[in-house]
Amino acid sequence: MKEKKRIHLCLYVKDEKEKEEINKICKAQKESKSSLFRKLMFSQKHFELLNEIKNFNQINKELVIQIKRYGVNLNQIAYHLNIDVSTEELSKQKLEKLFIDFSKIIKEYEEKWSQSPLSLSNKKRIKR
Repeated sequence: MKEKKRIHLCLYVKDEKEKEEINKICKAQKESKSSLFRKLMFSQKHFELLNEIKNFNQINKELVIQIKRYGVNLNQIAYHLNIDVSTEELSKQKLEKLFIDFSKIIKEYEEKWSQSPLSLSNKKRIKR
């Protein structure tokens, strides 16, 4: 069992009104001042994590939009190949360009991901 260490902190308030407000909150929550401030400290960490998740979701949203666009382009190329509207060489060039562009999108996503402070592994998060 871990040994608990006691560390004493001193809290300065502007005036008696602030002190009474803190006491009122503690009484209403049925919490000690220590417990109240620990919860406040951990809630800030949760807000930071939520912001990181929001940024990660934005990166994924951008990737999905780009993949959808390239899917549409790929369908258009397949359609033209099937109805033989364009020459074989032109179709090949369009397809090569599509795959090059798609590779660039994936590389951009990997760069954004590598800059993200989130990690999908069970290891500790490391901010870069």
